[in-house]
Amino acid sequence: MSSIGFDTGVFRTLVALILIIVGAVLIAPLLQNRFALAAGPVSGWANNQLNGFSGSGIGGKFGVGILLGAVRSTCVGATLGAVSLLAAQGNNLLQVMTTMLSFGVGAAVPLLALGLLSREVLLRWKVRMMTAGKNLKMAFGAFLAITGILILAGLDKTVESTLVKASPDWLTSLTIRF
Repeated sequence: MSSIGFDTGVFRTLVALILIIVGAVLIAPLLQNRFALAAGPVSGWANNQLNGFSGSGIGGKFGVGILLGAVRSTCVGATLGAVSLLAAQGNNLLQVMTTMLSFGVGAAVPLLALGLLSREVLLRWKVRMMTAGKNLKMAFGAFLAITGILILAGLDKTVESTLVKASPDWLTSLTIRF
């Protein structure tokens, strides 16, 4: 980053603060509601566009996918923003790629599974899935906030080296191979 004129210390601090903010939004329902309210016009516009859109043909299916992505942007924007900021640091790009790939697969698998499950099964599982999703979102928010705090405190490198020392050799070899 310093090769293009960015002060990496300032950038690390900015990323840490964003991680803390995103984590706080994921943890606190009040902040989630305010974020959804702020992002609502974009999501609402996309939803209105989707209502009058023909999904037939390959172009129509592509357009529906684009519009669904815009509608979902209020849900995934914070996560993708945090990972994008980590990617912009230029460190551990394999880890960032793995995170993005995992996020993509993680976003696609539930949609695929929901498409395959019957309506009755979904109605029976609705409460359990909503509870699990809420808890996982809060846990992920806590993870992001703690990561941001560790970066601000300068302890992220200590945690990283401890994890590397504790990880099996094959895993360390895999992560530095490419």
